Amino acid sequence: MVSCKSWQAGFDAERKLKELRGEVKGPVKPTWKHVREVWTPIWSDAFREAVCEVTGQRHFKYSIAVSKMSGKLSADDGGRLWAGDPTIQANLTGCSFTFLTMADMWRELQADLTTTPANSEIGRLAQLLRAAGV
Repeated sequence: MVSCKSWQAGFDAERKLKELRGEVKGPVKPTWKHVREVWTPIWSDAFREAVCEVTGQRHFKYSIAVSKMSGKLSADDGGRLWAGDPTIQANLTGCSFTFLTMADMWRELQADLTTTPANSEIGRLAQLLRAAGV
């Protein structure tokens, strides 16, 4: 399951976790509202039930897709930090947690490119950008 966060300035995993824990002041909209399915038990329970209804799976990989990471942590380090938080562990019991950046997604997409015209707009765009040397 992937939750998309398109903050163009990037996602500071360490700061956002501190905001969730109440260790630093957050923005006007409480930070937990952006990640309620991993932070608030009632939302987490409903989210996990919905995933199970659709997929039949109670254990899954949960990723937050971000434009880029900001702050000191890489996506891998931020993922480990969040995965190790007791609240997130309790709300995602049995699930893994990661951050996924646009750069990661772009690298994965490019790794699978061939010269056969792609059947999606993003695939074809990636092929043309590669052909152009971009």
